[in-house]
Amino acid sequence: MNKRNILLCLFVAGMVGIISGCSKNVSELSPQLKTHQRVAVAPFLTDKTSKGMERRFAIDLATRLSLAAKENEWIYDQSATLNPLSVALTELDQVETIEKTNASGESEVIKVPTIKAAFEAAADKDSEDATLAAAVGEKVGADLILIGSIEKLKIDEEMDSRPAFDMSNQAGISGTTRFVLVYQWAEVDMQVIAVDVKTKEIVWNNKGLKGYVKYCREFQTQDPAKEYSRVSEEQIRADLRQHMVSRLGNQMMGDLVRGRDIPDYLMKPSRRLIRAGGEVRLK
Repeated sequence: MNKRNILLCLFVAGMVGIISGCSKNVSELSPQLKTHQRVAVAPFLTDKTSKGMERRFAIDLATRLSLAAKENEWIYDQSATLNPLSVALTELDQVETIEKTNASGESEVIKVPTIKAAFEAAADKDSEDATLAAAVGEKVGADLILIGSIEKLKIDEEMDSRPAFDMSNQAGISGTTRFVLVYQWAEVDMQVIAVDVKTKEIVWNNKGLKGYVKYCREFQTQDPAKEYSRVSEEQIRADLRQHMVSRLGNQMMGDLVRGRDIPDYLMKPSRRLIRAGGEVRLK
């Protein structure tokens, strides 16, 4: 075999290796759902910024996926009493100790179930050990289990004080047609891994996904509401959950779940605003 043929063979072998190595990172999860009937969605791992979203997001995601893939059976924690994943994690001693304030205002230490160890082992690039995740899935009788993390949630805002004018108003340039813009936005990082319970292997990994929602409101320059009237953090978190549910759903089942834009503008000025340079363009 000459040198050229040897190099060609090496190239082909390398490409085969790349393709086979990427098999767990398929563009969609749909093929796996066709061969795995019962799918569990575990509470997500959160950090300090996203605390409180672990169960709510899992519920939102499982609900959305169940509507898209009705032929599958979806297993997830639906309430404080109907919580098979939390029960399984507790039975496997996958708990963390936290301090919280009870109804009497006193501090108490409690243990809560967590997917932390299972997710970190599976997400480790060196080991990709999905044994523990598979054990959780086995406990609830699943064929496939989805585990994930939500982290680096950031909520911020900015006031653009450069005057913009509503030229559709017959008053012309005046205090009633002069506006400033207030921007609010939120972003978050998320990763989801799917594990085959029987083989204990990772069959899908989205390798991370960033969510980004944005709001822009106009206020008359003399309106005091511009200083305190904002979209609430609670509403932003809820909007961000729905944004990420759609984006993840689209990654998993592109033909069944519609995605979202980046950034996803959820609120825009209700009027056409003009500056010296022309019509206002949102950031």
